[in-house]
Amino acid sequence: MSGRADMPAPRAGAEVVARAAPGVPFRPLHCDWAWRPAPWASRLSGAAVDWVQSGHALTGDVSLHHDASSACRIACSQMAQPEGPADQALSLTAEGFDGSFLSLALELPPAAWQGLRPDHLLGVWLALTEEGGGVYLRLNIRHGPNHLQLLRHVPPGRGADAGGVLTEFDLICTPFNEKRVSQIWCDLILGDEGSSGAVLRDVSLTRRPRAAI
Repeated sequence: MSGRADMPAPRAGAEVVARAAPGVPFRPLHCDWAWRPAPWASRLSGAAVDWVQSGHALTGDVSLHHDASSACRIACSQMAQPEGPADQALSLTAEGFDGSFLSLALELPPAAWQGLRPDHLLGVWLALTEEGGGVYLRLNIRHGPNHLQLLRHVPPGRGADAGGVLTEFDLICTPFNEKRVSQIWCDLILGDEGSSGAVLRDVSLTRRPRAAI
């Protein structure tokens, strides 16, 4: 699994501004699965790291990737949010950033693809603050020997308040063998050179059937 940002041209995604209940993963209308990764759901021991090597695992399902040199100081830490949309926020800072991307890879649990159908929408809910050109979301689906990738862009400023933003990937026009899905992950990419990092106040993954055409 890679967090590299060798990105194709962005495709427009369906983005819906909404609000999540405190302590509960955001669930859009008709949602049949939702999941908040551990860094936003509970306090982790050893979550504060002053120099993060690329590929560093924050938890079993969240890892950090970058292509900066050792001259750049990349720090990662959790912050409690008594009034926030999630129990914890995750702060990423990069001093003297000399790479081209900084990303988090979110490994979805098997429940995400159990019963997955081509008429599903897979969504990423974000409440964050960041500097730069926004965030890219790259959904990866491994089915049999094939690897499907879909890209969306969250413009800067979207999801900056407690309300957040939902960006969805529509699978209806994307051929894949739902019976052979063995892995799904999402790369959350800060791609601008000189990025100073971000504060991710909430991250949740969702799934729901799309409306009939």
